[in-house]
Amino acid sequence: MDQQTGTNRPESAGKYEAGRGKRLTRRKLLASMGMAGAALACGTAIRQTMGDAGPVGSMTTVSAATYSTPQPAPAYPEVDFVKLLRDHNETAPALYAQVTGNRSVDVLIPFKGKRSAHYSFAKDPNDDFIKLMGGSVSSIETDYISTGAVDYASKTGTWVTGFPPNDYTIQVGATFTLTFVGTGFDFQHYTDNRGGVWEFSVDGAAAATISTHVDAVSPARIVSNVALQPVVRGLANGSHTVVATFKGDDPAHAPSSGTGTSRGWVRNAANYANKDDKYRTAIVYGPTQSTRPIKLFEALHAWSNKEFALNVTPTGSGYPAQWLPEHVNVATVFAVSQHVYFDDTEITNWTPEATIRPVQSVKIVQQLIGRHPNDPANPVAEIYCVHTVNAGGVSVKAKIKWLRAVTISAGYGMMFPVAGSFASKFVTSLGGTYDATATNGSATDLTENDRSASYAYVHGHTGTNGEPDTVVAMTVHDIAKTFRYGLPGRRSTGSIVWLQHRDATMQKVYPHVFDRHDAAAGDTYECGGTYFIGELPLASRFYG
Repeated sequence: MDQQTGTNRPESAGKYEAGRGKRLTRRKLLASMGMAGAALACGTAIRQTMGDAGPVGSMTTVSAATYSTPQPAPAYPEVDFVKLLRDHNETAPALYAQVTGNRSVDVLIPFKGKRSAHYSFAKDPNDDFIKLMGGSVSSIETDYISTGAVDYASKTGTWVTGFPPNDYTIQVGATFTLTFVGTGFDFQHYTDNRGGVWEFSVDGAAAATISTHVDAVSPARIVSNVALQPVVRGLANGSHTVVATFKGDDPAHAPSSGTGTSRGWVRNAANYANKDDKYRTAIVYGPTQSTRPIKLFEALHAWSNKEFALNVTPTGSGYPAQWLPEHVNVATVFAVSQHVYFDDTEITNWTPEATIRPVQSVKIVQQLIGRHPNDPANPVAEIYCVHTVNAGGVSVKAKIKWLRAVTISAGYGMMFPVAGSFASKFVTSLGGTYDATATNGSATDLTENDRSASYAYVHGHTGTNGEPDTVVAMTVHDIAKTFRYGLPGRRSTGSIVWLQHRDATMQKVYPHVFDRHDAAAGDTYECGGTYFIGELPLASRFYG
């Protein structure tokens, strides 16, 4: 690797480049090549064959009036996983975007039928930086709009209600009853490996059988051990009565606590202080329909920083280092100007939208100031960042300019975190393949070090929503700047780029581009790249 240019070339390449394309006379060739050159100049060449005692020369006649210097074999081009996925996926005629809250938007890029790469952007809770929060695979569906939530109104049998908002029964035949006004509802419940089965009837007619065992629930429907599962849609808009009967063990998923001990979990906020919808039994849907994403599975890890993370303190201040942008609820990055565009329309109303809208692109343009919380009156950095989302994926370009001398304890650019439930193998553009299933907090240094410009995660051989054919890729732009080739203060031991096996929830690639580095006022750091989620049929077979 040429550390200054970021290219893969042999060390001897310079020897050949000086003479590339030169034509030499016989006399010059003789002088430079000795015996072999003399044989060549006289119209013969020595072909080496291997005998028991070593090379044995044999003569082959060649004819040439002039001769060119030998050329090195061309370097093999790297795999660009983002381009590879683009080549194997549909080109969406339109993307879809949706405002989801204050400076929060979702963008969906269809890649096969209703299946879409679903990217979420949002500001941190305490500072202003709008970042790529997460990426999943979702199905775009037309569904009814939620009108609220209700709790069950009555129950029969023996129940445990001392751990609100999670009630349960283990008595087969126990029931709960609720009423709602609308066209359908989803059942909300705690889920674990002791969950059992509920049978639902609506207005006296059988509607659905729902298991609360964690292995029976799609992971995309679970958030913090709480599941939301659809029961019925499309009823006449009006009042409906629901009776759920507990049937006991799930025949396909035995309870970990032993046969006959399954729990019929039910969410219920009646005895809970917080009455928000997420604590209640049923999410109710009205007569109005919308087009919205239904999440199938997580891919890019939500919340974990991706664009950059720099741990800094003003040089000589004695203040503890803090992260830009926000980590562990410490605000450090604040907006000078922020603009979010759906095509050419700037978004100024952050009221959550009930339905997605077709767009060609989404752009987030930010100018920000980095401040150390112990000295907020004296900013440490100017930060410029642009995210562009289009059919080619999510591209980011960021630049940080230091306004005063800072000490950077650690710093990373273009990080690549994925959900632990998705990762199986991690592969690099130079052919490296690494296991991505360890969950013990360990790290794996890449043998390619910082030479690969493109990376991908693939899933295993199982999954009912297309996981084995799905790839999550990231390609670095301007690798020399992003990885700071040839500059001081990078990671001093091990590979600059390494894979952390954080825990069961995440695998994360860190380009460790700053390590105990003193930066002067006026110094800059730039990073950039593209993230892409798409389908590559048989991906788990190619890279598994």
